[in-house]
Amino acid sequence: MLTQDRLKELFSYDTSTGLFVNLQSSGKRKAGNVAGSKHNAGYVKIFADGASYLAHRLAHLYMIGELPTEHMDHINHIRSDNRWENLRMVGRNENNRNKRVYRQSTSGVSGVSWKVRESRWHAKAYKGGEFIHLGTYQDLFSAVCARKSAEIRLGYHENNGRY
Repeated sequence: MLTQDRLKELFSYDTSTGLFVNLQSSGKRKAGNVAGSKHNAGYVKIFADGASYLAHRLAHLYMIGELPTEHMDHINHIRSDNRWENLRMVGRNENNRNKRVYRQSTSGVSGVSWKVRESRWHAKAYKGGEFIHLGTYQDLFSAVCARKSAEIRLGYHENNGRY
């Protein structure tokens, strides 16, 4: 298991850029180069002592002294942005309250979708592990208002649903 001391021997971490820099040369890894690379989900992966780690989890280890015990949320939804101010450790429910809108969204708004069979807009929100039905609406505006009101009432992060 990688420790904070070992991590600091291998890399420096710039809190303002979110970048890790190699402190030692080893194989293809050269001292002074930015460590890690994006993998298919958009997160930065860094190899250290024969294991791979996600950079946002290493940032927590570097700053706090232990790997996070819960989810690490990228506040601005950019998975490769590992600036310390953009990261926060949260539980699963809280992490789900700061998601960007899905690309396949029919409305462009999280929790609002068009139901073809009913020819109506449906609004829903997530609370305590369950979806709450917020109603069906003839117009998109009403469905969005219901969803946004629920987000405020349920304590969603202000960035929820943004790209």
